[in-house]
Amino acid sequence: MNTSNQAWLKSAIRRWVVWLLLATLFAIACVMLSNWQLSRRDEAVARINLVIANYDLNPVSIEEFAREDKFTTDMEWRPVELVGRYLTDASFLVRNRPYAGAPGFIQLAAFESSSGTIYAVDRGWLPTGSSQDSPDLIPQLPSGELTLTARIRPTEPTFNRAAPAGQLATINSAAMAQQLDEPAAVAETFYLRMFRESVPSENYPTLMAKPKLDEGNHLSYAIQWVVFGAMAFAALFWAIRQERFAMRALTDPSFARKSRRQVGDEDKAFEDSL
Repeated sequence: MNTSNQAWLKSAIRRWVVWLLLATLFAIACVMLSNWQLSRRDEAVARINLVIANYDLNPVSIEEFAREDKFTTDMEWRPVELVGRYLTDASFLVRNRPYAGAPGFIQLAAFESSSGTIYAVDRGWLPTGSSQDSPDLIPQLPSGELTLTARIRPTEPTFNRAAPAGQLATINSAAMAQQLDEPAAVAETFYLRMFRESVPSENYPTLMAKPKLDEGNHLSYAIQWVVFGAMAFAALFWAIRQERFAMRALTDPSFARKSRRQVGDEDKAFEDSL
């Protein structure tokens, strides 16, 4: 190997090592992103399994099932029953709740059970009004004692968002409790999504539908990131091969003639096949 070839080879090796390091870093990032997508899929599958396990169970008394104001993950979507009454002057609107592509609100009401505990109850969705930033019609809460059947949901964080009077930024039981006229024992770690009342009322909000059992595209995205990482090494191998081929063609005329002749034969064979 002559001096010029040796110099080229040293320079090429330095470039290839740099590109190899970059490809390795890219591949590591791809693996991390793939693992992140797999983690998100695991979370989605866990949520789906929880809905499947709890959503259609027979309702149980909330005093029997949730004796203390302590929410645990296995409680989510569990149907419960409680007897009591709505605090008819304690109905709130939760802002920024789109549903089926339309803007709207959630009607959140305070329900006092026979045990004296007050629960935040999601009664359903109301569309934004045609001429104002509030529903055209807010249903009145039924009066008197009734039996409420609902599903348990974890209370939402407040995100330190403000809201106009009579409205809440999120479904947060503690934030609702702060707007009640009198101090009360409020269950603050979860709220209830109503799906049945024993006393019918007029103009019900739209009840929220069952969550979709869809894990999303996380698995396909995870596979794509692995493919991208492998493609980085494939591209590096191809670039190195092309550079070595070009350098050999410059330094070895017989190799260059042979390569051109081989390409010509391949082109002719392709044309004859047409």
